[in-house]
Parts: sequence; structure tokens; C-alpha cells
Amino acid sequence: PAEAEGPPPPAPVKALAAPEKTPFEFAHLERLAGLSRSALEYTLAYGILNPNAIAAKGPDDVERSIVVRRDQLVGGQKDTEVLAVADVPVPVTARQALLQEWMIKAVQAQSGAEADTPLDWTQLQDAALAMAKLDVAATLVFDEPGTEGAKEAARNEVPPVMRTIQRDARIQEGGMPWTEQTISDYTAYQAWRQAAQAPVTGLVSTLSAHMVLVALILACLVKSLPLLIGDQSGETRDLTLVLLIMCVTILLGRVALYFDPSGLLVPAAAGAILLAILTNARLAAWASLLTAVLLSIQFGYNWALLVVYSAMAFAGVLSIFVVRRRNDMASAAIKATLVGVLAVVAITLATGSLFSERTFHQVLFVGVNGIICLLAVPALLSPLERLFAITTDIQLLEYSDLNNEVLSRLAIEVPATYAHSLMLGQLAEAAAVSIGANGLLARVCAYYHDIGKLRRPEYFTENQTGANVHDGLSPRLSARAIASHVAEGAEMAREFHLPKPMIDAIYEHHGTCLISFFYQDALAQQKHGDVREADFRYAGPKPQSRETAILMICDAVESGVRSIKNPNEERIRELVDKIVSSRAADRQFDESDLTLKDLDTIKEVVTRRMLTSLHGRVAYPDEFPRNEADNVIPMSGGSEA
Repeated sequence: PAEAEGPPPPAPVKALAAPEKTPFEFAHLERLAGLSRSALEYTLAYGILNPNAIAAKGPDDVERSIVVRRDQLVGGQKDTEVLAVADVPVPVTARQALLQEWMIKAVQAQSGAEADTPLDWTQLQDAALAMAKLDVAATLVFDEPGTEGAKEAARNEVPPVMRTIQRDARIQEGGMPWTEQTISDYTAYQAWRQAAQAPVTGLVSTLSAHMVLVALILACLVKSLPLLIGDQSGETRDLTLVLLIMCVTILLGRVALYFDPSGLLVPAAAGAILLAILTNARLAAWASLLTAVLLSIQFGYNWALLVVYSAMAFAGVLSIFVVRRRNDMASAAIKATLVGVLAVVAITLATGSLFSERTFHQVLFVGVNGIICLLAVPALLSPLERLFAITTDIQLLEYSDLNNEVLSRLAIEVPATYAHSLMLGQLAEAAAVSIGANGLLARVCAYYHDIGKLRRPEYFTENQTGANVHDGLSPRLSARAIASHVAEGAEMAREFHLPKPMIDAIYEHHGTCLISFFYQDALAQQKHGDVREADFRYAGPKPQSRETAILMICDAVESGVRSIKNPNEERIRELVDKIVSSRAADRQFDESDLTLKDLDTIKEVVTRRMLTSLHGRVAYPDEFPRNEADNVIPMSGGSEA
């Protein structure tokens, strides 16, 4: 039946077909692109500032204005416009205000012209605004040359402020901090002085000023030199040495001026230490002070530099006026460096901040200066010693080595003379130290004073082991043979390149004394006519220094004491008084600067030393007495007493 029939079955699917594609099109695309482009061009041409540039300038610069220069003008923009920094848009404000404002104006202009066109202008405006926002970015670039030129033009337009400074008025009070006004006044004053002087005139003025200052310092040095050195014979040598060291130091200052304007790298303390070793402490201190004055002038009349240099130089000089070891030079350089650091710290505390980069650099420069001094002093000492023929204590210590060639020959070939020289060295050193003379020089000269006896040792009593050679000679020939050991010793000293003070000691240790033994013998014989006293005297010269005069006294005492039978204090003192009195009466001390007080002190010291060296000893028997008692039985392995 019809009610029983259901819906017809679905038709079978034979194939699937894709629907027809219709192209996707924007409505009013040209209007959308035109609105977006025009709004973006106007916004970018107006000028957008990078917000990071404002943050870098600081909050005070936000209140200033800037000049915006445009290469392209859009929508009635000006090519140059002055805007406050706060009014210049950044990307965020450009998207929210400037871009949207121009978009509204553009939409209103187009919608009014096409009022009969069915178009939703609100949607079109939103779409164009969204497209344009994607390309908004900072477009303003800082023009540094133009800005500097504008500043210079603005400065030139401002009329100068004239300020009258009266003659002898102080622009800046000493010890007061500099202000912008005083700095400006000083700069203007210096500019006026330079403009008022022609280049040649300025050069001549500077050169003349420096020549006057140098002439004054040289005059001070030359006039004070006789008061500072004891040996007037070395005045020319010491002056030449001082001028050499001063010139080298000033030259180093000129070189350092190109690298370090502070001047703290100039090793002025090295020159002071060298002068203290090679001359004396007084001359070294005075020359160092004058050098510090010249260096402070060279570095712009820097008083702080004068203080630091003077402090380092005086510390070095006072640390090394007596030198006995190489380490003394290093110690002096270290002490000078420490004093220099303290001077820098003190000046910084008085004038500025201690914990600053400038203070650190100054302390560092002083430390480098000390290292230069530490290396320069030992390196330059030996060449300067040889160049100026100066004998220092360090050089004397080297010659005091008993194992050197000359003293070794003396010990082997003439042992009695060698023992006499060693004893004389100890005696002369003690006497020299007692009056403030150079004890080391006296001792070393004593070691070498009789090296001439190496040529003919048999002519001298202490070296004779058999017959006396003088028995077959006339008194005059014997005297000449004895006196010849002085000239021969000086000749040997020159062959071994001994220092000049030691050669002088060989010549002077007998002075022009009379060889009295052979002179009296000649007077007794009277075989060859009149006896000339000059034939029986040493050739001299007389002692020229205190050390050689002491050597003369001690040589005669040490030899004479050995001829005393049963020497005691009274006999030794009498002998010493006789020797000193006879030498003084013979005018042997006239050129040695010895005073009567010095002679009294020398006699006392020599007497005590000779008593000490000749002290008696307990006589020990060859055999101990044996106990002959019958009830004593000697035991083996025991000791008898």
C-alpha cells in the first residue's frame, strides 16, 4: 500500500567537483592606500624623535627647544621650525595623535567631495590608520656640526663682558678654590699677554727669563762650593760632576714633559744619591735643591713638584752619606720613594681628595721613579767613579780584600812588611775615626803604603834574614835605597791601577822626613866632605790630608815600639809624644789640616791601641811538675795536674 512505502533511497555519488573560485577583492582599495600613504608621509616628514636620545640628554634638556629641518614638505609644513623638546612627537605619540589627526582631516576632505558615494568612511579611516601605524618610526637625526655652528654663531652675537683688572691686582688668591670667573679672568689675561707679544718677542722673553734663572742658580752653586767641600783641590772636578748630573736630570725632565705633565717620573733622587756617594752630603743636598727648583720651573712653576723632589732628594742623601755595602744604595732609593709617597699624600690631603684617580696615578709615578733610582744608581756609579777619578768607600772595600794580587804577593814575598801593614791598618783606622776622618781610607792606604818594598826587600830590617846589606854601602846610598821604596811603590800602584788616594798615601806617608839613622851615621863618618841634609830626606810631598798624616804617625809609632825593651804605658806614651812632636817640629803636618786637638786625640788612641796589642801573656811551663810521693801510682789514660 501507499502508506507502507518510505522515502526514496539516496542517489549514489558518482564524483566530487570543486566549487568555482571567485577572487578576493578589497572594497575601495585605492582610497584605503591613498589615505594610509598620505597620513604616513605627513607624520614622518613632520619629524619623530627617538625617546632614548631624550633620556641620554638628561631631564634639564627636555625644557629646551630644538630646530627641525625638513628635506621634504608635506601638507604645508615649514622647512625649518623651532619646537620645544616636549612638543616633538616620539613614535608612540605620533601613532596616537599626529597620525590620527592627519587621517581625520584627509577623510573629511575626501568624504565631503564624494558625499553622494555610498561608503562607510569610518571603517575606511580605521583600516587606513591601522595600516599606517605599522611604519611609524623615529626620523630625526642629530646634526652635530650644525649644532656647534649655531652655538658659535650665538656666542658671537653676544657682546663681550668687559672687566677691568687694576695693576698688581690678584686674579686668584693663593689657597682659594678656582671659580668659573677666576678661570675666565686668568684665561683672558694670558690670551691678552700672548696677543700683546709677537712670537719672536715672546721667545726672546722666555729665553731671557730662563737664562737669568739658570745664571742665578749657577752663581749660588759656584759661590757656595768652597763652603761645601773640604778638599779644595777637587773643586773643579766636583763642580763638573754636579753640573753634569744637573744637566742630565733637566734633560730627562724635558723628555718626560712630553709623556707625563705631572713630572713625577723624573729620577731626581738618583742624582742626589750619586752626588752623596761621589762627593759629600752637604754638596749633594744643596745641588739637589737647586735641581728641584729648575725642574719645578720647567713644569710650569709647580710648587708641589718642588716639595716632592726636595723631600726625595734629602731622604736619599741623608740615608747614604756613609756607604759600606751595595745594599745601602738600594736602601736609600727605597727610603726616598717612601718619603716621596708621603709628600704626595700630604699635598693631596691639603689641596684635594685623597681617594681619587689622580692621587693614585701620582703615587704610581713616584713608585716607578723609585724603581728607576734603584736601577740607575748602581749602573751609573762605577762609570762616574772612573770618569772623574773618584774613590768611594765601596771601591775602597774592594781593595781591602786581603786576597787580591798585590796583598797576596806582599804576604808571600815580604811577610814581615805584610804583618806590619795589617797592624798599621788597624791602628790608623782607629785614629782616623777618633777625629772624624775617613777610617776606611786610612786602613786601606796602610795596607798598600809599603808595596814598594817588594822590589828590594833585603834593604829593610824587618825582611833581613842574614847579613845586613847596608854594611857595605855608604850612608848616602843606604838612605837613597831606603827612600826609593816610595817612588817604586807609587810606580807599582799605577801598574796595578790603584786609586789616586792610595798612590798619594804612598808618596806622603813619609813626607819629607829625615832618614835620621843614616844621617847621623854620615855625620859621624864625615868622609866625603859636608853632609847635605837634603840627601837624607824623603822626596815627599808632605801629607796633604788628615788620613795620610795619621798614616805617617802610626807608621813611625808601630815601627818604633818594636825597638822598646820591656814596653809599658809610660814608655809607649813617651815614644808617641816624641814622634808626634818631632814631626810637628819638622812642619810635616802643615798641609794636612790637623789641629792640636786632633793630634792630642790621635796620641791617646794610638797609645791605648799599642798597649792593647802588646799586652803580656801568662808563661806556660813545658812540663807539669810530677808528684814524687811514694804512695801515688800514675794511672794510664788520666791527666796529670
